[in-house]
Amino acid sequence: WEFDLERAKTIAGIGTARPVESLRWRPLSPKVSWTDFPALALDADGGRLISLGGTLAAMPLDRGCEVWATLTPTGTAPATLTDSTVTPDPARGRVLVFGGIGDGGATKNLAALKTAPVGAETWQTLSVDGGPSARGGHVAVLDTARDSLVVIGGVACSGTCATRTQQTDAYRLQLSGTVKWHAISTDGTSPPAVFRAAAAYDPPRRRVLIWGGCADTACAQYRSELWSLTAPPDGGKDTWAQLAPAGTLPTAGPASAHYDAVTDSLVVVAIPSPNTSQISSGSPTVYTLPLDAGSLAFEETDPLPRARNAHGAELIDAGGVAG
Repeated sequence: WEFDLERAKTIAGIGTARPVESLRWRPLSPKVSWTDFPALALDADGGRLISLGGTLAAMPLDRGCEVWATLTPTGTAPATLTDSTVTPDPARGRVLVFGGIGDGGATKNLAALKTAPVGAETWQTLSVDGGPSARGGHVAVLDTARDSLVVIGGVACSGTCATRTQQTDAYRLQLSGTVKWHAISTDGTSPPAVFRAAAAYDPPRRRVLIWGGCADTACAQYRSELWSLTAPPDGGKDTWAQLAPAGTLPTAGPASAHYDAVTDSLVVVAIPSPNTSQISSGSPTVYTLPLDAGSLAFEETDPLPRARNAHGAELIDAGGVAG
């Protein structure tokens, strides 16, 4: 599905176009099935959406051309993993795949999928000494200020992963020059857990923003918290801080996070998961957090009534219904 942020803001009264609620979300009609939850990333030039899951596929984003096509890149692909991360590296025309949990437990595999030229995609295994231990469910974002991949948190496990150990460290993979890992030294109190959280990089403020995630390694409950890890311009220690935005917070549950450079905002797409089995319920909801405001406050960008029963409705005039 595609969510049109610009049209959603118009509907909310920010723009001048006629509000049309049905055009906020638009189905893109995928033409391929997956055997696992797919991990998604844009390709080198942002013209295609790449899906890495049970099926490796790409979908052009040109209007009217959104049809999935299976990819058959050369090279050796990493084993099918859950809880791995896929991060675009547009400067080098590739996406980076790190870690994940397979049949034998967590791994620290690092691979790159060259996405250009179209039709000649190539897998490349990257061998870099040191770095994070084997893990899955971590966050990984591209730090554009330092041209590096930042990996934070996750869980370690072996075998059937009956026992999982929380990882509380952070690493930076330098991508320019000599490719190498650096452990990130931090100040401040770190989050209680960073596991299956949503993360995005905030370039103007040189920080990683992390929303939500599982409260423990069993993922029996999701948190509703926003944290930042900020890198200083002088090369000193990065600093952890918990942020306390006002407004309606995104619902606790699985989520994705993105930085919107047009409006200098954090965008969170959240799916509620109210029960301990963590089965998602309800429709995804989009929230924006303007980052240049004097005080942080989340705004629900898609404020439609959610799925419900036992409600009431009454006609109040010819122009609307109250429920």
